[in-house]
Amino acid sequence: MNLVKVQRGALVAALFAVLAALAVPVARRHLESERLRVRLRNRLVRQSAPVLRPPDAKALAYSFPGDSRTTLESGEMTLFAVGVSDNGDPTAMLPISERPRFHNWVVTGQARLTEAEKRFVLDSLYDAISAQAIAATGPPAGCFFPHHGIRSVDRRTGKWVDLLICFGCSNGAMYRGNAGSVGVDAQDDGFWAFGPAAQYHMDRLFLKYNVPLAL
Repeated sequence: MNLVKVQRGALVAALFAVLAALAVPVARRHLESERLRVRLRNRLVRQSAPVLRPPDAKALAYSFPGDSRTTLESGEMTLFAVGVSDNGDPTAMLPISERPRFHNWVVTGQARLTEAEKRFVLDSLYDAISAQAIAATGPPAGCFFPHHGIRSVDRRTGKWVDLLICFGCSNGAMYRGNAGSVGVDAQDDGFWAFGPAAQYHMDRLFLKYNVPLAL
């Protein structure tokens, strides 16, 4: 009987040890996620909201060929935080192959936007690709380490558009396709340059929806 009690006690102790070992990295990730949120909030507080300019028709036609702009404006929009870091990533305990992806970049969070939020993101995006914004920012760099993604899916037509954006390098990529291929790199419309205005508004939405950025 005493042997059974000893074995049971040892089993319970081992179980608690395992749970404690699992809890430490979870707590560490939670603290890191909160630290990133505070850093993001402090950065936004120090910035003033960019004044949005009217859309540049020439830049819009160049950056959004075909019906991609129509799909962007008529579809349901989701904002993604992407990156390669585990910092603040709620899926970090999963094997790397099982983590959600957005065009091969690890997704650390996402938020479905309301119509008003979608309109605001689009207005800021259109401002960011204007000739004035690009002239103020300078030419895009040769790097590409995106932390922001946009997906718009038009349920009526089945068409979709994905944007993958690197504000640090001032460039981005667009993917688009038809029903049944959402998220598949069926068509890559290449890179385009833009200014930093849209980052402020997207980051405010990340903060609102408690989405961790992988910095």
